[in-house]
Amino acid sequence: MLNSIGVGDTLDTELHVRVAEEVVVISWCVRFSVIVVTNSVLCVPIYAWWHQESEPVTEARTRAEQGDPSGQFNLGVMYATGQDMPEDFVEAVRLYRLAASQGHEGAQNNLGLMYASGRGVAQNFTEAVRLYRLASENGHSGAQNRLGLMYATGRNVPQDFTEAVRLYRLAADQGHHAAHHNLGRMYLTGRGVPQDDILAYICFDLAVSQATNEHARTIAGRSRDEVSQRLTLAQRFEAQTRSDQTYAVLQGKQ
Repeated sequence: MLNSIGVGDTLDTELHVRVAEEVVVISWCVRFSVIVVTNSVLCVPIYAWWHQESEPVTEARTRAEQGDPSGQFNLGVMYATGQDMPEDFVEAVRLYRLAASQGHEGAQNNLGLMYASGRGVAQNFTEAVRLYRLASENGHSGAQNRLGLMYATGRNVPQDFTEAVRLYRLAADQGHHAAHHNLGRMYLTGRGVPQDDILAYICFDLAVSQATNEHARTIAGRSRDEVSQRLTLAQRFEAQTRSDQTYAVLQGKQ
Protein backbone atom coordinates (compact mmCIF):
# COMPACT_ATOMS: atom_id res chain seq x y z
CA MET A 1 0.00 0.00 0.00
CA LEU A 2 2.67 2.32 0.96
CA ASN A 3 4.56 1.32 -2.14
CA SER A 4 1.47 1.90 -4.23
CA ILE A 5 0.92 5.27 -2.69
CA GLY A 6 4.53 6.13 -3.08
CA VAL A 7 4.59 5.07 -6.65
CA GLY A 8 1.35 6.91 -7.24
CA ASP A 9 2.75 10.11 -5.72
CA THR A 10 5.81 9.83 -7.88
CA LEU A 11 3.76 9.36 -11.03
CA ASP A 12 1.56 12.29 -10.12
CA THR A 13 4.60 14.40 -9.46
CA GLU A 14 6.16 13.44 -12.78
CA LEU A 15 2.87 14.15 -14.48
CA HIS A 16 2.64 17.59 -12.90
CA VAL A 17 6.24 18.30 -13.82
CA ARG A 18 5.64 17.16 -17.38
CA VAL A 19 2.47 19.20 -17.62
CA ALA A 20 4.29 22.17 -16.15
CA GLU A 21 7.08 21.80 -18.70
CA GLU A 22 4.55 21.61 -21.50
CA VAL A 23 2.85 24.72 -20.19
CA VAL A 24 6.18 26.50 -20.06
CA VAL A 25 7.05 25.34 -23.57
CA ILE A 26 3.65 26.34 -24.87
CA SER A 27 3.89 29.66 -23.09
CA TRP A 28 7.39 30.25 -24.50
CA CYS A 29 6.23 29.29 -27.94
CA VAL A 30 3.30 31.67 -27.70
CA ARG A 31 5.56 34.48 -26.57
CA PHE A 32 8.02 33.64 -29.33
CA SER A 33 5.24 33.60 -31.89
CA VAL A 34 3.99 36.95 -30.66
CA ILE A 35 7.52 38.34 -30.92
CA VAL A 36 7.88 37.00 -34.45
CA VAL A 37 4.52 38.36 -35.47
CA THR A 38 5.22 41.64 -33.72
CA ASN A 39 8.61 41.94 -35.35
CA SER A 40 7.14 41.02 -38.71
CA VAL A 41 4.53 43.73 -38.35
CA LEU A 42 7.19 46.23 -37.40
CA CYS A 43 9.93 45.10 -39.79
CA VAL A 44 8.04 44.58 -43.02
CA PRO A 45 7.22 48.27 -43.48
CA ILE A 46 10.80 49.19 -42.48
CA TYR A 47 12.19 46.68 -45.00
CA ALA A 48 9.88 47.95 -47.68
CA TRP A 49 10.84 51.53 -46.88
CA TRP A 50 14.56 50.72 -46.83
CA HIS A 51 14.44 48.88 -50.18
CA GLN A 52 12.04 51.24 -51.89
CA GLU A 53 13.55 52.46 -55.15
CA SER A 54 14.37 56.12 -55.51
CA GLU A 55 12.49 58.12 -58.11
CA PRO A 56 15.45 58.23 -60.58
CA VAL A 57 15.86 54.44 -60.36
CA THR A 58 12.14 53.83 -60.87
CA GLU A 59 12.07 56.18 -63.85
CA ALA A 60 15.17 54.59 -65.41
CA ARG A 61 13.82 51.08 -64.84
CA THR A 62 10.46 51.95 -66.40
CA ARG A 63 12.13 53.43 -69.46
CA ALA A 64 14.56 50.50 -69.69
CA GLU A 65 11.73 47.96 -69.60
CA GLN A 66 10.07 49.90 -72.41
CA GLY A 67 13.21 49.43 -74.53
CA ASP A 68 14.44 53.01 -74.30
CA PRO A 69 18.26 53.00 -74.78
CA SER A 70 18.80 56.04 -72.55
CA GLY A 71 16.83 54.36 -69.78
CA GLN A 72 18.84 51.16 -70.22
CA PHE A 73 22.07 53.15 -70.13
CA ASN A 74 21.12 55.17 -67.06
CA LEU A 75 19.99 52.08 -65.17
CA GLY A 76 23.22 50.35 -66.19
CA VAL A 77 25.25 53.21 -64.75
CA MET A 78 23.31 52.93 -61.49
CA TYR A 79 24.07 49.23 -61.24
CA ALA A 80 27.72 49.74 -62.19
CA THR A 81 28.25 52.46 -59.58
CA GLY A 82 25.89 51.21 -56.88
CA GLN A 83 23.89 54.42 -57.08
CA ASP A 84 20.71 53.98 -55.01
CA MET A 85 20.97 50.19 -55.37
CA PRO A 86 23.35 47.28 -54.75
CA GLU A 87 26.32 47.24 -57.14
CA ASP A 88 25.85 44.61 -59.87
CA PHE A 89 28.35 44.58 -62.75
CA VAL A 90 26.68 41.66 -64.52
CA GLU A 91 23.35 43.49 -64.67
CA ALA A 92 25.14 46.67 -65.74
CA VAL A 93 26.75 44.80 -68.65
CA ARG A 94 23.38 43.36 -69.67
CA LEU A 95 21.78 46.79 -69.75
CA TYR A 96 24.74 48.44 -71.50
CA ARG A 97 24.60 45.73 -74.16
CA LEU A 98 20.91 46.36 -74.78
CA ALA A 99 21.48 50.09 -75.18
CA ALA A 100 24.68 49.66 -77.21
CA SER A 101 22.85 47.44 -79.70
CA GLN A 102 20.57 50.40 -80.36
CA GLY A 103 23.52 52.68 -81.10
CA HIS A 104 23.77 54.47 -77.74
CA GLU A 105 27.34 55.83 -77.75
CA GLY A 106 27.56 56.15 -73.97
CA ALA A 107 26.57 52.51 -73.54
CA GLN A 108 29.07 51.46 -76.20
CA ASN A 109 31.82 53.31 -74.37
CA ASN A 110 30.85 51.97 -70.94
CA LEU A 111 30.51 48.43 -72.24
CA GLY A 112 34.00 48.81 -73.68
CA LEU A 113 35.21 49.86 -70.23
CA MET A 114 33.63 46.75 -68.70
CA TYR A 115 35.38 44.51 -71.23
CA ALA A 116 38.69 46.30 -70.70
CA SER A 117 38.47 45.96 -66.92
CA GLY A 118 36.82 42.52 -66.81
CA ARG A 119 33.97 43.73 -64.62
CA GLY A 120 30.76 41.76 -65.12
CA VAL A 121 32.22 40.06 -68.17
CA ALA A 122 35.37 38.17 -69.16
CA GLN A 123 38.20 40.61 -69.93
CA ASN A 124 38.54 41.09 -73.68
CA PHE A 125 40.60 43.99 -75.04
CA THR A 126 39.73 43.21 -78.66
CA GLU A 127 36.03 43.66 -77.87
CA ALA A 128 36.83 46.78 -75.85
CA VAL A 129 38.60 48.34 -78.85
CA ARG A 130 35.67 47.45 -81.12
CA LEU A 131 33.22 49.13 -78.76
CA TYR A 132 35.42 52.21 -78.28
CA ARG A 133 35.60 52.54 -82.04
CA LEU A 134 31.83 52.35 -82.39
CA ALA A 135 31.36 54.96 -79.66
CA SER A 136 34.04 57.16 -81.23
CA GLU A 137 32.34 57.05 -84.61
CA ASN A 138 29.13 58.07 -82.85
CA GLY A 139 30.88 61.11 -81.36
CA HIS A 140 31.60 60.00 -77.78
CA SER A 141 34.52 62.18 -76.60
CA GLY A 142 35.58 59.79 -73.84
CA ALA A 143 35.84 56.89 -76.28
CA GLN A 144 37.73 59.07 -78.77
CA ASN A 145 40.27 60.04 -76.13
CA ARG A 146 40.57 56.47 -74.82
CA LEU A 147 41.03 55.00 -78.30
CA GLY A 148 43.54 57.75 -79.09
CA LEU A 149 45.55 56.77 -76.04
CA MET A 150 45.55 53.15 -77.19
CA TYR A 151 46.93 54.19 -80.59
CA ALA A 152 49.52 56.43 -78.95
CA THR A 153 50.78 53.61 -76.74
CA GLY A 154 50.20 50.74 -79.17
CA ARG A 155 48.05 48.91 -76.67
CA ASN A 156 45.92 46.26 -78.38
CA VAL A 157 46.20 48.21 -81.67
CA PRO A 158 49.17 49.01 -83.94
CA GLN A 159 50.92 52.13 -82.63
CA ASP A 160 49.90 55.10 -84.77
CA PHE A 161 50.66 58.62 -83.54
CA THR A 162 48.83 60.28 -86.44
CA GLU A 163 45.63 58.40 -85.64
CA ALA A 164 46.08 59.16 -81.97
CA VAL A 165 46.30 62.90 -82.73
CA ARG A 166 43.21 62.73 -84.94
CA LEU A 167 41.19 61.12 -82.17
CA TYR A 168 42.52 63.47 -79.50
CA ARG A 169 41.47 66.43 -81.65
CA LEU A 170 37.95 65.08 -82.07
CA ALA A 171 37.58 64.73 -78.31
CA ALA A 172 39.31 68.05 -77.55
CA ASP A 173 36.93 69.87 -79.91
CA GLN A 174 34.16 68.72 -77.56
CA GLY A 175 35.96 70.11 -74.52
CA HIS A 176 37.37 66.82 -73.19
CA HIS A 177 40.05 67.93 -70.73
CA ALA A 178 42.14 64.73 -70.87
CA ALA A 179 42.18 64.88 -74.67
CA HIS A 180 43.48 68.46 -74.49
CA HIS A 181 46.26 67.30 -72.19
CA ASN A 182 47.12 64.29 -74.35
CA LEU A 183 47.15 66.43 -77.48
CA GLY A 184 49.45 68.87 -75.70
CA ARG A 185 51.91 66.05 -74.99
CA MET A 186 51.92 65.19 -78.69
CA TYR A 187 52.74 68.79 -79.63
CA LEU A 188 55.38 68.96 -76.90
CA THR A 189 57.17 65.83 -78.14
CA GLY A 190 56.41 66.16 -81.85
CA ARG A 191 54.69 62.77 -82.14
CA GLY A 192 52.10 62.65 -84.92
CA VAL A 193 52.43 66.44 -85.40
CA PRO A 194 55.27 68.93 -85.86
CA GLN A 195 56.73 69.92 -82.49
CA ASP A 196 55.16 73.21 -81.33
CA ASP A 197 55.58 74.65 -77.83
CA ILE A 198 52.93 77.33 -78.33
CA LEU A 199 50.27 74.79 -79.33
CA ALA A 200 51.39 72.55 -76.47
CA TYR A 201 50.89 75.45 -74.03
CA ILE A 202 47.44 76.17 -75.48
CA CYS A 203 46.37 72.54 -75.09
CA PHE A 204 47.65 72.31 -71.53
CA ASP A 205 46.00 75.58 -70.55
CA LEU A 206 42.70 74.37 -72.01
CA ALA A 207 43.09 71.14 -70.06
CA VAL A 208 43.39 73.23 -66.89
CA SER A 209 40.27 75.21 -67.78
CA GLN A 210 38.25 72.11 -68.70
CA ALA A 211 39.43 69.85 -65.84
CA THR A 212 36.62 68.23 -63.88
CA ASN A 213 38.62 67.60 -60.71
CA GLU A 214 41.53 69.07 -58.79
CA HIS A 215 43.90 66.20 -59.55
CA ALA A 216 43.48 66.61 -63.32
CA ARG A 217 43.79 70.36 -62.97
CA THR A 218 47.06 70.02 -61.06
CA ILE A 219 48.62 67.64 -63.60
CA ALA A 220 47.64 69.84 -66.54
CA GLY A 221 48.93 72.91 -64.71
CA ARG A 222 52.33 71.31 -64.19
CA SER A 223 52.56 70.47 -67.90
CA ARG A 224 51.62 74.04 -68.81
CA ASP A 225 54.24 75.45 -66.43
CA GLU A 226 56.83 73.09 -67.89
CA VAL A 227 56.34 74.29 -71.46
CA SER A 228 55.87 77.91 -70.34
CA GLN A 229 59.52 78.04 -69.30
CA ARG A 230 60.48 77.36 -72.91
CA LEU A 231 58.51 80.32 -74.27
CA THR A 232 59.49 83.94 -74.57
CA LEU A 233 57.28 86.56 -72.95
CA ALA A 234 55.78 87.41 -76.36
CA GLN A 235 55.13 83.75 -77.14
CA ARG A 236 53.52 83.23 -73.76
CA PHE A 237 51.21 86.19 -74.35
CA GLU A 238 50.26 84.85 -77.78
CA ALA A 239 49.63 81.37 -76.43
CA GLN A 240 47.47 82.61 -73.55
CA THR A 241 45.44 84.86 -75.84
CA ARG A 242 44.76 82.02 -78.27
CA SER A 243 43.89 79.69 -75.41
CA ASP A 244 41.38 82.17 -73.98
CA GLN A 245 39.78 82.60 -77.40
CA THR A 246 39.52 78.84 -77.92
CA TYR A 247 38.05 78.38 -74.46
CA ALA A 248 35.36 80.96 -75.23
CA VAL A 249 34.47 79.07 -78.42
CA LEU A 250 34.28 75.76 -76.53
CA GLN A 251 32.05 77.32 -73.91
CA GLY A 252 29.77 78.55 -76.65
CA LYS A 253 29.34 74.97 -77.92
CA GLN A 254 28.19 73.69 -74.53
